[in-house]
Amino acid sequence: MKRDITLRYSNDLPGIPLQREIEKFTLADRKALGCRFGEPCDPRQLIKFHDVTKILETYASYNTHYGRSVQGEFEQRWSGVTLHINNGNYIIMINPDHSLSRRTFTIAHEFGHLVFNHQTVTITTQKSLETRYSDEQELEAHSYGLALLLPYAPLLQIVRQGASVSSIANHYGISMDAVAMRLKLTGLWKMCIP
Repeated sequence: MKRDITLRYSNDLPGIPLQREIEKFTLADRKALGCRFGEPCDPRQLIKFHDVTKILETYASYNTHYGRSVQGEFEQRWSGVTLHINNGNYIIMINPDHSLSRRTFTIAHEFGHLVFNHQTVTITTQKSLETRYSDEQELEAHSYGLALLLPYAPLLQIVRQGASVSSIANHYGISMDAVAMRLKLTGLWKMCIP
């Protein structure tokens, strides 16, 4: 049965302090992008406001950037990376083998690292040195990406009106896993219909 969802502007914020602070950053970015209350947001448009010269996410964009075919050169285990190229400029590289909804979230996540000015740490493993973000930074970037794509106030209203995880994912163009994670991080999971 299809439900009609009615949204009314509100300024509700998550009760969890970290999520509340991150929500404020994403609301400012959504406003700058011209996103209305409850409207889906394309994180690719953040390129206008951050020092990102290019987002590579499809084989076509990689082929153009490198001037050759890169088909079959990507491993499934990575999702995205932000590379500093020069003078404070960056390129965001996304795994082109991932679905559109996953790439959309990964792009939002990578912008989270830039918004919070995250610095990588080097970890020594048995085989080599690995450069990565700390677990705290990954949580911040994840939370930023989810909040940008699923703003809390409309999400709260949608959940209260009985929307399912799949219908929320469909409306916002992201995966059901991303919706579930956002609901859990904000404490709304217990209210939602799976």
